Amino acid sequence: MKKMKYLLALCLILAAASAFAACGNNSNVADTSMVENTQRGGSATDDAGNAGKDIIDGAGNAGKDVIDGAGDAGKDVIDGAGDAGKDVIDGAKDAVDDAGNAVKKSVDGGNNN
Repeated sequence: MKKMKYLLALCLILAAASAFAACGNNSNVADTSMVENTQRGGSATDDAGNAGKDIIDGAGNAGKDVIDGAGDAGKDVIDGAGDAGKDVIDGAKDAVDDAGNAVKKSVDGGNNN
């Protein structure tokens, strides 16, 4: 029984000594938590600024694309109207020529080819 008491006492002494050793304070290490928090805050600010810049750039590019597309569509409408007007004039000229030929043919008595 005496051996058991000594063994138990030895275990308690070792446990107490290890607890004190584990709870030591290393006063030579600088506290960097404020620096790390500041750096993280800076990164978040930079990220937010970059995201805002990306949104502005994207909106500017989208606006430019809309303006370019509207300009191209307007040019296509003008070109199409011009072509349609030319086709109407050509058709009217052909109709006048056909009418003139028909009149000439009827005046000549149908002998003019």
